[in-house]
Formats: sequence, structure tokens, C-alpha cells
Amino acid sequence: MTTREEDFVKEIFTASTHDVIMFFSNKGKLYKLRGYEIPEARKNS
Repeated sequence: MTTREEDFVKEIFTASTHDVIMFFSNKGKLYKLRGYEIPEARKNS
């Protein structure tokens, strides 16, 4: 996945590795993961 110049960060938050983080899609689906299940990435990913 590549980033474009017009891409930007909308929101940043801090969470514990055991917190449940919920992701909502634009089609009404809900996805939830524990913090430790989210893969690590570089800051420009």
C-alpha cells in the first residue's frame, strides 16, 4: 500500500495491548481486535 500526498492522519489515540479496538467500515460492518493483534508498521505505512 502506498501513501499519497493528500493522505493525512485523522486521529491518534493511545491504547493498551489488551484493549479491544473496534473498527467500523463505511458499509456498516464492525471489526474488533485486541491491541496485540494489530500488526506493527512503520510510521510511513
